[in-house]
Amino acid sequence: PRMIALARARTDPRLGIEYRHDDVMTADLPERTFDVVVSVAVAHHLPLDAIVPRLVRLVAPGGSLLLQDVMTRRGLSQVPINVAASP
Repeated sequence: PRMIALARARTDPRLGIEYRHDDVMTADLPERTFDVVVSVAVAHHLPLDAIVPRLVRLVAPGGSLLLQDVMTRRGLSQVPINVAASP
């Protein structure tokens, strides 16, 4: 909630951006209405077959879903990618 307050304080109100802090799986959110849906490091905590379709249904036609999450790439061939992705 404090980060939402900070984002609101730093956003020009003329942009019409709505910030929300909610449980995406249970919140009564109107489907196909959000221009941008952002999920950061959340999806791996939920069943992928439930969270991904839910997020997709929230995005308005022509909108964007930004899904950033944690993943493990196993095997020696993946070492360069894992190293490059490390903070």
